[in-house]
Amino acid sequence: MLPKVRASFWVVLALLVTCIVMARIPLFQKDAVIFSRLAYLWGSLLLISYLWTYYSLRNISFERRTRTLRHQVGEPFEEFYRVTNQSWLLRPYIEVVDRSKLPASQGSKVISAIGPHQARSYQAFTLLRRRGLFNLGPTELRSGDLFGLFQNVRTYNSESNLLVT
Repeated sequence: MLPKVRASFWVVLALLVTCIVMARIPLFQKDAVIFSRLAYLWGSLLLISYLWTYYSLRNISFERRTRTLRHQVGEPFEEFYRVTNQSWLLRPYIEVVDRSKLPASQGSKVISAIGPHQARSYQAFTLLRRRGLFNLGPTELRSGDLFGLFQNVRTYNSESNLLVT
């Protein structure tokens, strides 16, 4: 999946185009070296940010599990989340977004600085206040580059249902 473009991308692209145009205008010929170097800087920033984002969720494994799938109203519901970086790249951040229909679900979290071949895990507790059958998913992982130019999203669907009686 290709990374999504964010609003700050257009600012950097405008700076890149401006520097290229300014380097070509004869009036600014003595400053052409500065503008061309700035154009290389902005172009390199765009390329490196795009590649970083493209690979940001590659070789990432995600696990979401529970002890039981049957509870009563008023009990706490406990879930375990685990994100593992299986590559040699540092992941500056990975945002775990819980899209389940469980009311007041506490599964969303931002995990920062996952090093190469490291895993991060956490527990989420939700107080069950409503009866019903709730699908425990989907869960989205979001990541991107350090400058916020691009964002990558991967969705994990779940077949698990929680029954609250």
